[in-house]
Amino acid sequence: MSGIQVSAFRKKSIDTLFDSFSQADSSTTREFGGTGLGLAISKQLCKLMGGEINIKSREGKGSEFWFTALFKRQAAPKEKNAPLPGKIKGKRILIVDDNKTSRHVLEELLTFWECGFESVSGGSRALTELSRAVSDNRGFDIAILDMQMPEMDGAELGKKIKQDPALKETRLVLMTAMGAKGDKKRFEEIGFAAYLSKPVKPLHLYECLSAVAGSPPSAGTGKENKILTRYTLNEDRNLKFRILLAEDNKINQKVALATLRRLGYTADLAGDGKEAVRALEKNSYDMVLMDCRMPGMDGYEATEKIRAPGSKVLDPGIPVIALTANATKADMEKCLKAGMNDFMAKPFKPHILDEMLKKWLPGNGKILPADKTQVP
Repeated sequence: MSGIQVSAFRKKSIDTLFDSFSQADSSTTREFGGTGLGLAISKQLCKLMGGEINIKSREGKGSEFWFTALFKRQAAPKEKNAPLPGKIKGKRILIVDDNKTSRHVLEELLTFWECGFESVSGGSRALTELSRAVSDNRGFDIAILDMQMPEMDGAELGKKIKQDPALKETRLVLMTAMGAKGDKKRFEEIGFAAYLSKPVKPLHLYECLSAVAGSPPSAGTGKENKILTRYTLNEDRNLKFRILLAEDNKINQKVALATLRRLGYTADLAGDGKEAVRALEKNSYDMVLMDCRMPGMDGYEATEKIRAPGSKVLDPGIPVIALTANATKADMEKCLKAGMNDFMAKPFKPHILDEMLKKWLPGNGKILPADKTQVP
């Protein structure tokens, strides 16, 4: 806020400027609107962050607001949780899309993932490029085909590729902006290894290409392998995560485990803090959902033992999410002080849990350029 210039306030008004419902002009017909709460809220926020807020003002010249706040240095992400582009590094991929912007986005992603690639704007050119590459003993491992293209759409192009003995080993990924009922079976029978609905998140595309690169090519009978979709990729990824649920209440255990299953995750169970710490010493997990109030050793003490220097747990920096029935400011501060990363108030809704899992589970790392959010 430093440097923001506003109309000068009368000196007698400055002392009450940060009080609720206090304004320089308190008349009902004042020129300036607003409730008067903005600066009061700003003052409270600064105080909560260990700082302060104030103003320097000269009548007729202007005013300058300033504030301070204290922030903790954030821990650097662990490299072991950052998947690298090794699975598709060096793979040769052909991009077929009539949309120039889509081709450009895909080219940038494949460059970042260190793939070899060519891009063309239509089916005829794609067939020519595929045949030329085979003749040069540099065949493409994967072809990414857009569905909606003039003259020859992605499905027709896929059929021609699978019908050509020299090209049928090419693994095919279809991207479509207009899905329809029966598409999965239809594209599977053609021989597509995967199809994704646009817009496509780079993470989904990376996981798709990684899975396709490691699968045997389909000749187009629809029997060799099942086609991959965004949903199957999500299920496969979620099942790979290991989650530990520390909760002593039997009903809460059943509800939390059932909710996790509906979201596509599985979890191991610990009945109290001691069991949770022992489990983390023996097994590698990606996240802990930690109830705060448990008999014997509660969630606060368990988290402190996890974070303590010399801790025997395999990953002292593992994300720990507090589960608490009391969502007050004091409870939140107590959670953070114990070393917990975040917290959820019980009872929590499935979408809240889903967002928390996506926020703290590993999965983005170095596979995504910072400025790429989706493929149009």
